[in-house]
This record gives sequence, structure tokens and C-alpha cells, in this order.
Amino acid sequence: MKGFMISAFAAQLACGEVVELTPDNFDQITGKGKALVKFFAPWCGHCKNMAPHYIADSEKLEEGVVLAEVDCDKDSNKALCEKNEIRGFPTLKWFEADGSVTEYDGGRGSGSFASWTADMVKPVVQNVTAIPQNVTDRMEITLSATEMSEDFEKAAKANRKHAKFNFMEVEAGWFGGSAQLTLTKADGEKVESTDVSVEAINKLVSDHRFPLFGELNGETYGDYTSREGRDMLWTLLKHDEGKLSEAVEAIRGDVEALAKENDKFSFTYTDTVQFAQPIEGMLGIKTEHLPCVVVQRGKKKFVMRDQEVNKENVDKFLKGIESGEVQFEVKSEDVPEKNDGPVRTVVATTMEQELFSDEKDVLVKVYAPWCGHCKTMAPEYEAAGKELKESGLDSKVVLAELDGSANDSTIDSMEWQGFPTLFFIKKGTKTPMPYDGPRDKVGILEWIKKNSDQDLAVDTEAILEKDAAPTEEL
Repeated sequence: MKGFMISAFAAQLACGEVVELTPDNFDQITGKGKALVKFFAPWCGHCKNMAPHYIADSEKLEEGVVLAEVDCDKDSNKALCEKNEIRGFPTLKWFEADGSVTEYDGGRGSGSFASWTADMVKPVVQNVTAIPQNVTDRMEITLSATEMSEDFEKAAKANRKHAKFNFMEVEAGWFGGSAQLTLTKADGEKVESTDVSVEAINKLVSDHRFPLFGELNGETYGDYTSREGRDMLWTLLKHDEGKLSEAVEAIRGDVEALAKENDKFSFTYTDTVQFAQPIEGMLGIKTEHLPCVVVQRGKKKFVMRDQEVNKENVDKFLKGIESGEVQFEVKSEDVPEKNDGPVRTVVATTMEQELFSDEKDVLVKVYAPWCGHCKTMAPEYEAAGKELKESGLDSKVVLAELDGSANDSTIDSMEWQGFPTLFFIKKGTKTPMPYDGPRDKVGILEWIKKNSDQDLAVDTEAILEKDAAPTEEL
């Protein structure tokens, strides 16, 4: 029987199918390495859009590479998804035979998965006979030593998307007998170091992989937000469609001079035409407000308005933030006059008051009015709220919603990058947990019942029967 299962699995790989993973075979498959695993939920719209491309790419893989998937909506897989720290869908992770795991950061269209995995199976360190001089793409880091070090290869694996890594074998005694790192940047600048530890290489990459004044877009946003020790500085310029580069070059000299003097900030610019809607949603900055500069410091937002973007004005603005002269802003809708519906309305200024309760659990949906998935979920969410209200369970559980495009978060542990995003806060706590359940009325109520510490007598079977009963005509 075991031999049959192995043969069946081999046949599945040969046919180029996506391998379904469960707790029974997960370690076996990922333990062999070269496995890209998609953690998904069947109701997730992004997962549905990506699925056909993922399936198609399973037939275009390098030898030994596997595309696999885990359905996190299945009860039998929930512990597996929790173990792998899955907080949203879809999440993709690359598993190596040595146990290392890398977050997938490629595209989601046709060919993206095959291309990304092909790069991952290439040797992470290339042998060279000379230190590169003409770097046109990513920066290159070359180790000059008598032999390759495990630390260098380990650091190269962790930073392969940010830099190219080379090894140049030299005779003993070269460079005084010490191994040496040489970082070569696209602008010709070289940085040398004799500290070849993993920590030193990681810091070298982190310090130099970002330009002084870089573009913030869909591909770079994740890198910038994960950059430690720096606040994000958005330079938002007024420009016509396709004319961003001209606007940026006009101020590049001033901004780069500031960037050299201020290592507490990531200086960025973004296309305010292409990303007008996300900018308004995240920062509250509309096209008519441009130009302006925004600094994000955690949940705090500082804005420079009605001033020309130049070295003098931005320098004064940044110093004002540090001195406390410039105050942070919070984008918030007005508190509603009436708020007694089945779903309570929350705004930025009432978040802590509404969401942290000693008497009730709270499920809050963060949405955007223009979001299609939010519109689809809205009637189901409201129906769940009505069910709680009619059954009297609204004394134990509250359903709430917040327009994430019109309100900032004032709670550090609550962040959202997309819509809808839902959080569940148990009574007496201030620790939001991500909601990962269905988006229909019954599914929402079942998830709350399962995750609450309270005794909630939610009879989902009765609800289903009631919904299915014919309505008597008047």
C-alpha cells in the first residue's frame, strides 16, 4: 500500500499537478525541499484569481520543484496553518531541505511562480575571478577568501532578492590574510569590510539596498515597511500621468542631500496619479492637497502642507517633528449621532472605547466603500448582527465596522493592508486576533461561538432552517 502511495505521488508530480498537503504528508513533502506552498481559503477572492495561474505553472517547473497547497479552511488543517503563522490569504512560502523557509515575494500571474522558483534553485553564490566593476541591476557582494564560508552562503540565501553574491578564491595572505567583502553598487560606489559574519552581511545589505530617494510602489512597499529603525517619508508630488520622473528629478538633489543627513527616515516618492486612491485611503491625502510630505511613525502621521518641497522646508518640517513643534494628525470620521443598529459604527477617535470592552466580545470589520469583496460581505455581516440582536446575544457579542479608507488606526496592534480585514477582541482583553473564518452569516456566527471564551448558545442549525423556510405572502 505504501509503495502504491509513493507511486501515485510520483505520478501526480509527473503530471504537473498542484500537490494537496495535509498534516499527514506536509513534513514529508516540504522536508525534501524545493517546495512552494500556497496557504489559501476557498472563499478568498485573491486565491480564486491566482489559482489557474498557479495550476498552469505547475507544468513549467525546474526538475525537483513542487507546487503545493494547504486549504486552511478545513478544520483538519487549521493547526498546520497556525504552526506556519498564516495570517492572511493567500500566503506562499518556499521550503528548503535544510528546514529554512522563505516568504514568496513574486507576482501572482501566469509564469510568475515558475520563474520565481527557477531563481530559487539556482546556486545562490556564483564563482568569479574578479570583483565586478559594471553593476547594472542589484548590488553585488563578493567574498574574497581562501574558501567559501557557511556564514556567507547563509546570508546570501537570506538576502538573494536584494543582492547578487559572488565568491572569489584567493591565495592565503591576500588582503593581509583576512577574508574581505566588497559591495559594488550600480552607481559604481564600493564598500569594503573584513567582518564576514552573518550579522555583518545582513546589516551591509540593509544599509545599502535602499536608494537615498527611492520609488514606493507595489513591489517595494513591503521592503520599505519592514525596514527597521526608520520612519517612512512619503514625498507626494503633483504631476501629470506618465510625468512622475520629471517631477522627481526636479527635487532629487535637495531630497538626497537631506537623506544623507537624516538616517532616521526612508525617503520615498510615489506615483500620485496611479496610486491616488490608496494614498487617499492610507494617508487621507487627496490630489488637491498636493504637493505635500508625510512622515509615518508607527500609528502617528505628520503632514507638511501648502509648502514647496525643497531642502529648506522639508528640513524645517523634520526638525519640527523631532522637537515636538509639529503635531501628528489622526484621520477620523465624525462620531455618528445614532449608533444602535445591528452593526456598530466605529471611527478612529472611538476605537479603544468601542473595541476594548470588559463585558463583551467584539468582532470588527475594517472595510472600504469601493471594495468589491466588502460589498459582497456586507449583507451577510449585517444579517449576523441582526441574529445576535434578536437572540439577545448582543449583550455578550458586538459586531462593529470601521471604514479603513476614512479612518486611521489608533491601536498599534491593529493594522490593515487590504479590505476587508477583520479582528476579534475577547472581552476583558486588548489583544486583537485575526478573523480567518467564512464570510456568510452562519459561518460568522459559528466562528464567534468557537473562538469566544463565553458560553454562546448560537443554534446555527435553527438559523439555517429559519432561512430556508418559505415567507408567507401577505
